[in-house]
Amino acid sequence: MSSNQSQLSDNEIITILMHKIQKNPNEIHNYYQLGNLLKSMGRFEDAKKCYIRILQKIPNDTDILFDMAFACQHLGQESEAFEWYAKLFEIDPLHVQAHINMGHIYRIQGNISQACNHFKLADSQLNHSGLEILGHLSLPIIYQSRDEILFYRKRLTKYITTCRAHLDNPFKQIGITQFLLAYHNLDDTLIQKAIADFYYRSCPNLNYRSSQLNKTKSDDRISIGFATTYFLDSHPVGKVYQGLIKYLNRQKFRVILFDPAGTKRPQSSKLHGTYKDEMRYLPRDLFQCQEIIARENLDILFYPEIGMDPFIYFLAFSRLARIQCVGWGHPVTSGIRNLDYYISTTDMEPDNAMKHYTENLVMLKSFITCFSRIHIARHMKRSDFDIPEGHWYVCPQNIQKLHPDMDRLFSQILLNDPKGWLILFSGKYPALTKQLQARMTRYMPKLMNRIIFFNSMAFDIFLQFLSICDAVLDIPFFSSGTTTLEAISVGVPIVTLPGQFFRNRLAYGCFKRMNVLDTVAHNENQYISLANRLACDRDFRMYVSQLIMAKNEVLFDNQEVIRAYEQFFFHISQ
Repeated sequence: MSSNQSQLSDNEIITILMHKIQKNPNEIHNYYQLGNLLKSMGRFEDAKKCYIRILQKIPNDTDILFDMAFACQHLGQESEAFEWYAKLFEIDPLHVQAHINMGHIYRIQGNISQACNHFKLADSQLNHSGLEILGHLSLPIIYQSRDEILFYRKRLTKYITTCRAHLDNPFKQIGITQFLLAYHNLDDTLIQKAIADFYYRSCPNLNYRSSQLNKTKSDDRISIGFATTYFLDSHPVGKVYQGLIKYLNRQKFRVILFDPAGTKRPQSSKLHGTYKDEMRYLPRDLFQCQEIIARENLDILFYPEIGMDPFIYFLAFSRLARIQCVGWGHPVTSGIRNLDYYISTTDMEPDNAMKHYTENLVMLKSFITCFSRIHIARHMKRSDFDIPEGHWYVCPQNIQKLHPDMDRLFSQILLNDPKGWLILFSGKYPALTKQLQARMTRYMPKLMNRIIFFNSMAFDIFLQFLSICDAVLDIPFFSSGTTTLEAISVGVPIVTLPGQFFRNRLAYGCFKRMNVLDTVAHNENQYISLANRLACDRDFRMYVSQLIMAKNEVLFDNQEVIRAYEQFFFHISQ
């Protein structure tokens, strides 16, 4: 790039390059420049057009074959990515990053054996243990049985307790969390602690301690930082913490948001605008971020979730503030020794809740979130959806939450109701949906013709769809939080069965707070009978819906929640 071009904006450079291409379409160098620039801007679909032109002239250019495959992968076009990586391997069968990328595609599609094959091919050419660890820590997404769940947990546990590894940067060298363990419906306390201890041993630099912790502050207010990748209005974490960030008393609290997006996001978000005092866009550099956050000399660092985003997960291993808390964005313990408190609520925790956390468990007596009420225009009818008439049972959750034992409940609900139809939502990747369908076909082959898979819907259509279904089913093995609140806001009854962990009791906690327990089951048989009654008894369904609408105000925009958080923050700061 010329010195003159370096002073121009990206869009100005694009205009210049496009003009050059129009003037001389056979000059390949311009396509290289334009493709690289578009890739750096995240405009992968446009970059692909440049790569195609280059490959027409130079079909064996391995750098462009890789860029083409990566662009397809980034765009969610996995089949195309496979094809381009295959062409690359014909020329360079040991391309390290291509094998790593292929491994990740197979991993997120639940094909762990194929993922491990690619990680092994790349691992032999690297000087760290990251890919070996990644192979052993990768988990299926759709399980075929309880035995398969136990096999992978045992495999993982054995590895992390016996392996002695060295890592320089776990975020870069491994880059995943054990998020999927939470869907196994087993106690994760010891295994999450063992994983965290493994990382502390393998990378001592994770255990960074800020030098600012004992320094005096110039501001009398309590300084609190919120760190998450999910400061988005549309993300569940953004939804459940937006109210807290908005309403914290600014005369008593200085609020800083830390967003590891690298640069300002293009997405619209109230959390990036109105509801904060200061915003810090952090680079995606783990150890640089430790220093940046430490310099703020915070009283409290609050992680709305730990376990979903790998960058935030590994950042939380450090001691960056005097007090460090984790919220319920991911409703399971982190296992990380530098996290002091896990903030939950008495509404949703079982009697023996303390033993499920490595952090000190704080159970607020208020509700857990100051959630904004949802308002939708109801204009859709049943005839707008391609579902046969009858009783519509919908389980509106990501299919990765569908524990193998859920098949037994679905099967009995449909057997009890010959007019029933079960509606599920397809997975992000077709391979996952096929794995679930294969499992369900083995368990209930004669009922599969009454199970319908829908693609994801726009949010307003989704809520309207729930409101015209006959029975909405919560998953007893991993309950719904935000979807439950959104459904309750428009009066939709939900059948739920609270279990032994916080993550099994989110929907129950909402109905308990309202004191509307008509669709809360005490065992699996009652869950099945309540589902059938809700679908088949219109009067019962209307009664519960009206009761919800009469009592649901306690769940929305509730300032009592803010006061409870503030009192807790005051208490721990002193």
